[in-house]
Parts: sequence; C-alpha cells; structure tokens
Amino acid sequence: MTVTMRSTRHPPSPAAARDGRAILPSRAPRRVRHPRGGFALYLAFLVTSVLFFLVLGGQDVARLTLDLGRSAALEVIGFQAADGGLERGLARLQKGFRPFAWSYVSPLGRFRQVQVEVAARPARDGLDLIATATIFEGGRPVARRCLERQGVQKRPGRTGTGRFLEAS
Repeated sequence: MTVTMRSTRHPPSPAAARDGRAILPSRAPRRVRHPRGGFALYLAFLVTSVLFFLVLGGQDVARLTLDLGRSAALEVIGFQAADGGLERGLARLQKGFRPFAWSYVSPLGRFRQVQVEVAARPARDGLDLIATATIFEGGRPVARRCLERQGVQKRPGRTGTGRFLEAS
C-alpha cells in the first residue's frame, strides 16, 4: 500500500510507511483567512437594522390609523347627538313656540358620556335653534359638534323647520 503525503517537516518513518500509518505533522494545518470575513457580519447588521426601522414605522402607522379612526368615530357620535338635539328642540317648539335653553347628558359607556345643549333664540323671522354636542371621556372634552337650524317658524309639518347649518 502506498501512502502519499504532502511535504511535512519530518518524513514518515519507514515502518509507518510499510504499515500504512502516517505520522501526523507536528503542527495543525493553517486556517485560510478570507479577506471578506467581516462582510457577512456587516450585512447581517444592516439587514437587522433595516427590519428594525420597518417594524418601528409600521407600528407608528398603525397607531396613527387607530387614532384617526377613533377621532372619526367620536365626530360621527357628536354629529348624531347634535342632530338628535335639534330634533328634540323641534319637537319642543311644536308644543310651545317660544325661546328656551336646556341640556341633557347621555352615557356612552363606562368612562364616556355626551352632553347636548339645545337653545332656541329669537331671530328676525322666527327662531334659531342651536344644538351643541360635547363628548366627554373621563371628565375631559374630546369632541364637539354644533348644528343649527335658522329661521324656524310656527307652521304645521316640516315647512317651518328652517335652514340646516353645520358649524363646528
């Protein structure tokens, strides 16, 4: 059996060559150093940083979308409450056509409530009916909507309900 070996410092002994055993070199083979060994680490850091900033941006967009949705929902609730206040005011004017001012509070949940203020004020041709709805969350106002009917007159049916205006 023939053993081929690379050149080492000490040639194998004749007995080792006959038996097929080779003597190990006196030191371990050298590791080859690649000049781009740090590039993989740099690339991993770069990809991780990009993913981190993408996640932060996505979180910010999601939070902003939730805030806008909440604000839109509160505005719709305020509009509906003020419109309901106008309808209640028109019903009160049907019973007695004179100026008035009153308010009521309706709960919207555990920590949220809506306060509606309705007022009928004298105008040049009839009365102006104003309804303001304020939504409170935990005791502080978070949304406000004001609706108005100008020139409400004492007539039967819907002909005397005046002109509808929205003013926030």
